[in-house]
Amino acid sequence: MSACDLGTDGLVLSTVSLHIDNIVPHNSITSIEAQKAAAESVANSIDKPSNGSPKQLPTLSRQDSWAHLQIKDRMQWMEHFKQNKRGGLIFQDRETLKKQQGVVKEVMMQVGSQLLSGKLAVRISLPIRIFEPRSLLERVADGWNYAPTVLKKAALSGSDPIERMKFVMAFVSGGLHFCVGQLKPFNPILGETYEATYPDGTQVIMEHVSHHPIKSAFTVVGPKGLYRMSGVYEFESVSTRNSLTNYQNGSATITFHDGVVITFTMPQIKMSGVLFGDRVVEIGGSSKFEDSTNRLNGDEELAQSEKLRLEALQRADLKMREA
Repeated sequence: MSACDLGTDGLVLSTVSLHIDNIVPHNSITSIEAQKAAAESVANSIDKPSNGSPKQLPTLSRQDSWAHLQIKDRMQWMEHFKQNKRGGLIFQDRETLKKQQGVVKEVMMQVGSQLLSGKLAVRISLPIRIFEPRSLLERVADGWNYAPTVLKKAALSGSDPIERMKFVMAFVSGGLHFCVGQLKPFNPILGETYEATYPDGTQVIMEHVSHHPIKSAFTVVGPKGLYRMSGVYEFESVSTRNSLTNYQNGSATITFHDGVVITFTMPQIKMSGVLFGDRVVEIGGSSKFEDSTNRLNGDEELAQSEKLRLEALQRADLKMREA
């Protein structure tokens, strides 16, 4: 993970070592009382400007900053996964996998039946057992679960642009942990909306704005105007004989309280073993980050693309030694 400072004197590369566990500790909220205390701490931590005095920058108390705003059971997503030696995670929830067995056969039977009946337009219905009881809008919002902690920390790191960029990159990569579920969300209907509020007051607002292609608009507003994240994602799926890759095309824009704007793109999530073999989930490609105000660019290489890059470097090094 790296950030590039495009200064007037040339290109300077600043390598960033980022460990998410150092940014988001394992402590979790265990009670409603703790959540209320955290929300009150946010409200009291920002000084209100007096008449005629300059506006004070937002600050956070130590109590509010971490321990009382952690996601409850944030590692629960790993319960049905194990590490794959070749990269990615192997899904091991036998009950869910059993629900998905035979789906391809059922779909092919529908196609054959409709073709035999002479219907020109083939409409396929998927069995209800492979769905989770939520829509795509709510599923996408899972990826923003670290907004009350990491993204808020980014908003308060304005004096150090590289530090802010690191926190934004951590917010994006950390949220990917919540996007690996194997049940399919329902497709939202045109005009469908979704709203949610985190314990610290962060608001999430989404609307499904297009069905062909599938597009959803979103806005995430931090407490006390610390930040505003918005954008439109176009969802695309590409399938092969035994795999499915999902894309969130488009960029998101985060506007912080001090006027700095950071944009970023999302990587893709690949699921292999759809028909046979182990069900492996892998996050690949890269995420691009840009802070045009401070002339900073960040590039996050993930999973398979990083693996291939390292293998290419190893092969090149081996050829140089043999020459």
